[in-house]
Amino acid sequence: MIIAGIVVFFFAEKKMGEKRIPPREEAKIETTSVSEVPPLIEKKLLITCHERTWISVIVDGKEKKEFMLNPKDVLVLNAKEGFDLLIGNAGGIKLFLNGKDLGFSGKSGEVKRLKIE
Repeated sequence: MIIAGIVVFFFAEKKMGEKRIPPREEAKIETTSVSEVPPLIEKKLLITCHERTWISVIVDGKEKKEFMLNPKDVLVLNAKEGFDLLIGNAGGIKLFLNGKDLGFSGKSGEVKRLKIE
């Protein structure tokens, strides 16, 4: 009887010492779809200035902005459709559209209008 008690005690002690690890749950991943993606900016106009220049810009036929640029100024404008520029000193700036030099030129003090679509 004593031996039976020792065996029962031994197995009971062994079971109590065991740690049971619960099965892992699968990770739940939620996905959401975006129905409205903001429109991409199609045109990026970079204007670098090397002589004081006044510029009037109409962006996408709606928004009119005016700027007075000084040498070493850089102006970046974004549009979906295009730009209508009135430049007060065409010889004082360089224009780049989406990283490409537009080859725009003019004389110092010359007023020019330029439409970029």
